[in-house]
Amino acid sequence: MENRVISSNPVLDLYTKLDDILYSTRAKRDGVALLHEHLKIENDNYNKIVIVLSLFTAFVETLKSNLDLTDKAIHGTTVAHASGIAPIFLTTIIGIISSLMKFKKFPETMEVLLKSREKFNSLILKIRKLSEELNFKKIDDAKRIYIDEIMDAYRLALLEVESNVYPDVRNKYFKLAQRNIIQIEKDDQKFKDKINKLFNNDNIIEIGSNSTVEELETINSP
Repeated sequence: MENRVISSNPVLDLYTKLDDILYSTRAKRDGVALLHEHLKIENDNYNKIVIVLSLFTAFVETLKSNLDLTDKAIHGTTVAHASGIAPIFLTTIIGIISSLMKFKKFPETMEVLLKSREKFNSLILKIRKLSEELNFKKIDDAKRIYIDEIMDAYRLALLEVESNVYPDVRNKYFKLAQRNIIQIEKDDQKFKDKINKLFNNDNIIEIGSNSTVEELETINSP
């Protein structure tokens, strides 16, 4: 007796699939945003150091010129040498920091991340739009939009991130984004529970324009 394997096409549950891909896209979008935020803070810190050192260098130069600090007869050898070396030292530090900034390519990397985030945002809009219209569309039309538009956009957005962000960096920031989303959902559920408890309470307190802060805090307290 021959053993035959009969395969059938898997059933596509669009509601579940759209929810899954929405959370996946949100996590990746937020991970890219967190990485962009980190790079922006780091870049801003470098720029602040350069600005401070540049202003301090100008101050030293002005001080040296007005007080004739390089004159050994007036201020001594130590002060004269220090006043001459200080601007050179500060300028060298500024040059080193500027070179490090160019080496790290902050603007280029942040620009790529911004483009990736825009693609994920566009994809999230498409997913939410289709989710809201599922009950009003023919199932074949909805499947076509899911396969031809949403999945294509999802693959392209993923490819761009994977091509420009190292795997260990992606892993770090995607995990952070996932934890943030979980916390957001928990907080949102707590808020909904409090609202339901408030409106289902038989002893509802009417909130008017003259309600005190203490009354509002009592209502909102768990």
